Order: sequence, then C-alpha cells, then structure tokens
Amino acid sequence: MFPMMSLSPGFMPPHSWLKELKPEERGQYLIHLLVTCANHVVTGNLEKAIIALDQLSNLATPDGDTMQRISSYFSGALADRILRTWLGIYKASHSTRIWIVAEEILVRKMYFEFLPFMKVAFVITNQAIIEAMEGEKMVLLI
Repeated sequence: MFPMMSLSPGFMPPHSWLKELKPEERGQYLIHLLVTCANHVVTGNLEKAIIALDQLSNLATPDGDTMQRISSYFSGALADRILRTWLGIYKASHSTRIWIVAEEILVRKMYFEFLPFMKVAFVITNQAIIEAMEGEKMVLLI
C-alpha cells in the first residue's frame, strides 16, 4: 500500500514525501504504522517497534488533524508499553507523574478563573455528554 515506506532509516530526509500525501492517505499511513508498531510490541520485537514508533513520532502530533491527534495518543500508549519492559527506566520516568498531574490541575483552575465562560462551556458540554449516554449499556471513550 505504501511502496515508499520502509521501517529502516534511509538517506532521504525523514518523511519528506509525506507532505505530498492527502490527509486520507496520511491517515491510512498512520494507521498502518500504529498496527505495525503494536504487532512488533506484542511479538516482542522491540527494535522494529522502536523504529515504527520513531516514524510515528515524526508524523503524529496532538495539534494536527484528527488522525494525527489520535495517532499521537496511541503512539504515546505504545511508547509507555515499550518502556514497561525496562522496569527501572519506566519507574524513574513516571516517578514525577504526580507533580505533573498537580500542575495540570493548577493550570486548569487558573484557566477557568481567567476565562469563566470556558468553565460554563465545559460544564454544558459534560452535561450534554451525560444526557446522550443515558440508558446506554456501554460507552467507548477515546
């Protein structure tokens, strides 16, 4: 499907040809990379998983289009899964996570203090989601 794609480093600048892809094609490529990376993680081929993850990190961004945002979160989860195999590194990298969460709470509080209309929008949005889920047996959150 992607003849130019290779899971090995090449001599051309990384992903220079991706700028020419349409958003749908880039989305398909991101999905392909995510599945490839996940398969390598499951089979224990961490070297190839890390190569695929490196390519994902060049394409996936939390402030890009829809597929780039989704891929960014999934690639983060895959990276987390890979890191768990190195217990010492995983624990060390997550030992400060409590402080990051505390900072995030503080930032959100300040955000709502300075922009009260956003707090109202946030509450209304959450209420609409709760009402839409009423009576549902299962809800998938992404």
